[in-house]
Amino acid sequence: MLPLWITIEPSPVEVRLLLTQPAAGPALKARLSLPAQARAVPLLLESLIQQETQAMRRFQSMRSWAATTSTEGDRQAAAEKQAETERQRQAFIARRSKEIETQQRANQTADVQRRAALEFDSRNPRGAA
Repeated sequence: MLPLWITIEPSPVEVRLLLTQPAAGPALKARLSLPAQARAVPLLLESLIQQETQAMRRFQSMRSWAATTSTEGDRQAAAEKQAETERQRQAFIARRSKEIETQQRANQTADVQRRAALEFDSRNPRGAA
């Protein structure tokens, strides 16, 4: 939120007001007749300050909401990414387990074939005939 500058220029016939935003220029120019009540100008200043304070609170509330929403969105995205990573990890473990199981079966088959070959060789020596 940008600061505001207010200029109050009293004269014998009127009061001039100029409300300026530094980056945007004049936001309000007014000529007011002399107030009938002595507290008119202070009340005007108080209302301007109150208005600006409320605007500042709305702005901060919106920023806070946006930050919360962004944080919740970031948390949700992180949770989804973590879940996807976990799914990929589980799929890898399942694939690797199948590969290991297949390799173990192949090794067992090879062991059985080797033992059968050794047993065959021990029963039928090559030079005995």
